[in-house]
Amino acid sequence: MSREQELVEDLKLQFEHLKDERHKREADWENVQELAAPSVAAFNSTEKIPTRPARFTSRPTNYLKTLVSGISGYSISPNIVWLKLALDNANLIDLYGVKDWLEAAERVLYAEFNRSNLYKQAPGMIANAATYGHGAMLIDEDIANSRLRFTNIKIQELYLDVNEHDEVETAFRRFSMTLGNAARFFGLENLAEKSRKEHEDRRNRNNELTIIHAAFRREESEDDRPDAKHMPFASVYIDEGNDHLIQESGYQEFPYAVLVWDKIHGTAYGESPAIYALDDIRLLNLAEESRIKIAQMSAEPAMNVPSTMKGS
Repeated sequence: MSREQELVEDLKLQFEHLKDERHKREADWENVQELAAPSVAAFNSTEKIPTRPARFTSRPTNYLKTLVSGISGYSISPNIVWLKLALDNANLIDLYGVKDWLEAAERVLYAEFNRSNLYKQAPGMIANAATYGHGAMLIDEDIANSRLRFTNIKIQELYLDVNEHDEVETAFRRFSMTLGNAARFFGLENLAEKSRKEHEDRRNRNNELTIIHAAFRREESEDDRPDAKHMPFASVYIDEGNDHLIQESGYQEFPYAVLVWDKIHGTAYGESPAIYALDDIRLLNLAEESRIKIAQMSAEPAMNVPSTMKGS
């Protein structure tokens, strides 16, 4: 067995473990989706189109949106100063040119954030954390446009794990991508042989591939080798259906920004305001259902009609 095949097998085994661990929390997440989330998507599925939940009140959803808007507006917004640079050694701040350098660095950072899609993606991560207890963004580079790229990850796609210090340091993402998009993103030559043959027929290019992206700390990294395959954090893309290693590279730092609302010790996941309020949300939904039934009965009450009037 080649090294690539061993890597694919090991990562698929690790993915199954993370899937089993996440499954323990999914019951709460499904309940929150049903009663408070704006839309519902199936867990353990790569289905892209969410459904609209059937509920009798939209108040929990609106309250959630207000919470997310407040946090986004006051903590990470292009309309406020939300980032200030400082020095660990406060005594250096009064040295000539230090304050000017810090202000110049801040301007560069704000300009870079404005060029990127950060402000569009961050509210989604905050909304996921407020709903499910955790949210994550993948941070990488849009090399073609020379800018940072932030990607808010759907909760249904995300599988996390912690290291020995209880810090999130492993993220698996299982998602679908059309064959045409995969060929453009990874390069046709990096896809499995079966996929390359399918790609020859233009009608097949909308076929879906299920892809697993694994980002994790390498057990051994070599600082004196600058290539991506030896960086501290691995980034591996796998074609799940074909057991094929599409791409192996790496990062100097963990590429996911993970926001956990109220962390549960020993796991990568947490509790959220929506989960804490789940019982009250259920009660509100039932009360609204009863109120609607009572109003309907009042407006159109049942009538006792003699059998002789049937059909008249």
